[in-house]
Amino acid sequence: MTERYKVTIICLCLAITTLTVYWQVESHEFIHFDDDIYVFNNPHVKDGFTAKNLLWAFNPIIPDSQTYWHPITWISHMVDCQLFGLNAGRHHLMNLFIHAINVVLLFIVLRQATGALWRSAIVAALFALHPVNIDSVAWVAERKNILSTTFWLLTMYAYIFYAQHMTLSRYLLIVFFFVLGLLSKPMLVTLPFVLLLMDYWPLGRVGFPLSNNQRMMFTRTVPKVKDISPYLLVVIEKIPLLAGAMVTIYLSSLSINTAGISISREVIPMNLRISNAIVSYALYIGKLIWPVNLNFFYPYPNFVPVWQVMGSIVLLSAVSILALLFYKRYPYVIIGWLWFLGTFVPVLGIMQGGLWPAIAERWAYVPFIGIFFATVWMFSDVLKSTPLKLTGMGVATVVLILYIIRISYQLPFWKDDFTFFKHGIITNPKNYVAYGNLGTFYFFNGQYGKALIYDTESLRLHPSSTIHSNIGNIFYKINKYREAETHFREGLRYTPNDWKLHGFLGCALAEQMKFKDAIYEYKTALAIKPDSVDYNYRLASLLMKLGNAVEAARYYRKILELMPDNFQVRTKLGNAYAAENKFDAAAREYEGVLRFHPDFQYALLGLSSVRARKIKIDENIMALESMLESKPGDLQIVYKLVVLYAGKGDYEKALSYLNRMAAAQPDNPDVYYNIACLKSKESKVDEAMDSLRTAIGKGFKKWDMLKKDRDLENIRSTAFFKNILELHP
Repeated sequence: MTERYKVTIICLCLAITTLTVYWQVESHEFIHFDDDIYVFNNPHVKDGFTAKNLLWAFNPIIPDSQTYWHPITWISHMVDCQLFGLNAGRHHLMNLFIHAINVVLLFIVLRQATGALWRSAIVAALFALHPVNIDSVAWVAERKNILSTTFWLLTMYAYIFYAQHMTLSRYLLIVFFFVLGLLSKPMLVTLPFVLLLMDYWPLGRVGFPLSNNQRMMFTRTVPKVKDISPYLLVVIEKIPLLAGAMVTIYLSSLSINTAGISISREVIPMNLRISNAIVSYALYIGKLIWPVNLNFFYPYPNFVPVWQVMGSIVLLSAVSILALLFYKRYPYVIIGWLWFLGTFVPVLGIMQGGLWPAIAERWAYVPFIGIFFATVWMFSDVLKSTPLKLTGMGVATVVLILYIIRISYQLPFWKDDFTFFKHGIITNPKNYVAYGNLGTFYFFNGQYGKALIYDTESLRLHPSSTIHSNIGNIFYKINKYREAETHFREGLRYTPNDWKLHGFLGCALAEQMKFKDAIYEYKTALAIKPDSVDYNYRLASLLMKLGNAVEAARYYRKILELMPDNFQVRTKLGNAYAAENKFDAAAREYEGVLRFHPDFQYALLGLSSVRARKIKIDENIMALESMLESKPGDLQIVYKLVVLYAGKGDYEKALSYLNRMAAAQPDNPDVYYNIACLKSKESKVDEAMDSLRTAIGKGFKKWDMLKKDRDLENIRSTAFFKNILELHP
């Protein structure tokens, strides 16, 4: 059997085994833990592959992205939605296919780099079937992990290709795959260092002689270039890659800060992060050897005992020393060990974003490869010089069978939300994230009592803004608005710029008729998130209820900027104009609705009403102006005309009559006060202020009116206005 035939057979066996073992994910649902952010509640992804969504994916400063910058991952999810819609099973299968591709790629890369067929196959099989990789395969949101690994392995393959014959075109191929990987997940920032390790072993470009198999593939080592040593040259080769990595780190950090998902040192102190990082290496080794009690989230401990930190340091030091002692005999051990240590660095938690666990099995997807090949190569070399040559293959077979059994047991826990979060609690009773999400599951199923039980336990384990928000929403649903208000306020203590929490608090306050406070919270929410249709609408509706049609109209107009085809909101805007007696403007809105929805009753009634009211006001104006011709000095008639013209929105005409009154009564402060109000309506702030000063100078005394009059909204922020209110509290 030829070598090429063997390679083909092994590739097929690896792919078929991987697909078979994991195929049950086809019946799994989306999980309401990041899958919503990445796919089914993300409008940019759900709409599929469009130019607009493509621009969104590549923009690193999107406030609503809720995650860090990885445009290629976003695009992959868009393509899935374009092809499969929101069929969860198809999205899961796409993850599985990518994982199977990675398995085959890993085999090809190792075989190409080392010439070792069966060792490479065993490493690929361990990678395919180790239970810690279930997270990456069965979790749609972890597409970034497996997709970036695809480009990681392609970069390695391109590097091997380049090492065989160093040309610019081959080097550019390395850069191409590396950049695609970085755009999938910043995890690839450690890959240049891995390539340096490969230069030592297995490529033997510096410091280590090639094996007989490798000499057949690698026709040259690193040549000298203008007296530059091979060691320096292999470093220079990595500089462009490191530059790309630094740019990615910057853009990812920028996106995290813009999205507001960075975790401050006050939340998780730096000393705890460092202690946990040291201990996490030992924990990962434990998961590698004994993959049981697997969980999607491991909460950060309140503290890490000193003995655990010291024990982990001793373990890491001992392995490192042994690897160095035997580096000439077993070079792959030090390479695999450094691969394991180095590739974990970006996810050790020193720098964090979003909800960060103490450890995560999905983060071991790439790092464990180093342990896999170091172990397989070492055991193979040890056993080949003993009579137990076949024992190694037998041990590997038994281990892989045990892995398959474990996957068959573990994989069903990823089937749906309830099973997923319930298992998270069973395997770790301190998993506050599982408690909170199970509470959310019951909440959306209308089981508020059960939701409160789980959310309360989550709050006991780990108080947070999110869980206070969840409990507040439960109380809101069962009409306990005071309790809801308490929890929303507590949540804002943790995240004072959370626009949703400000909005929730506004709703709870409005239900308690604390309208002034509710308006403040709605406006705060909109200052942070101005394009929230929900809170623009709630605020506009509340303002209409309180009789402030002028301001309500402004928020209805904002909604129509976002949703120009929303005919219900356009009708509401017509109602607001009608309440201001802006009959022509109201009629235009109603007519705009009826043009496309001729049977919409509310628009029909509104249009009929404003037409009738407009006719009546016009008739009254005509009658009063006729009377004024015969009684030109009657200021009562003049004032009635001011009211009618102002009521229909003709402020220019109303002001002309007010000026007529001011000429007849130059010392009447009320006239100048009314002029100030109308000037304010026209947003002529300076002129309004001058008229208000004149009114006060002439003895204006109605301070309560000054405080409450909505016509003066445009000048309330001025220093003069504030001073007046302070002088007359």
